[in-house]
Amino acid sequence: MKLSIKWSRAAIVLIAAGLIGLLSCPFLFEIDALINIKTIVLILFFLLVFAGLLIRLIKLKCPNCRKASALLRWSNPDGGYCPSCGEHFEYDINDNYR
Repeated sequence: MKLSIKWSRAAIVLIAAGLIGLLSCPFLFEIDALINIKTIVLILFFLLVFAGLLIRLIKLKCPNCRKASALLRWSNPDGGYCPSCGEHFEYDINDNYR
């Protein structure tokens, strides 16, 4: 069974968007309102990072032992090896573009 490159790309995008947002939050303006906008934005970016990590932990497990999480890849077909069982991670990148 091959790992889905779609889930790997989704996790990369979510984690990157969340981290960029979290790092830029100190530069947001304070707006006086009933609910602090900065707090809402911080929670949103934290949820993006959390969703990306959750996708990585649930959808990108080793297909052989189901223990270790695979490294995130955008297009590199060499997926590395599982630290638990030593099997090679294989992505479905070539299957999507036929």
